[in-house]
Amino acid sequence: MDQFALHQFFVPSKDLTNQAALAHRRAVTAASPSLPHQAGKAFRRFQKLLISPPPRRVVVPHNARRRATQDYRVKVAGELRPNIDFERLARILIDIVDEREREKRAGKSDASDQSDRRPRGRS
Repeated sequence: MDQFALHQFFVPSKDLTNQAALAHRRAVTAASPSLPHQAGKAFRRFQKLLISPPPRRVVVPHNARRRATQDYRVKVAGELRPNIDFERLARILIDIVDEREREKRAGKSDASDQSDRRPRGRS
């Protein structure tokens, strides 16, 4: 929520002049009066993290061998991108299609290789 408030109020992804930025902030404040306060608090928390980042903690399990065999879920959160990058999205979709086509071709070539290896009956 902090990142969204910062982006919505300060619009760092756009190159605005000072006057355009002030006009944007007035319009956003009119639509959502609490947004400047939320963005200010979020910016203050961000500044505190820059000045003194939280200490990194390393946890070593008491039974590392058993835990190493367990599956872990990793949650990855991306950065907020207020505007869709259509070129990047298109490249990703093209890569997915290309990969699936390669998998299909590999599957067909494996099937044809296996058909050649079948033992032939007596003639």
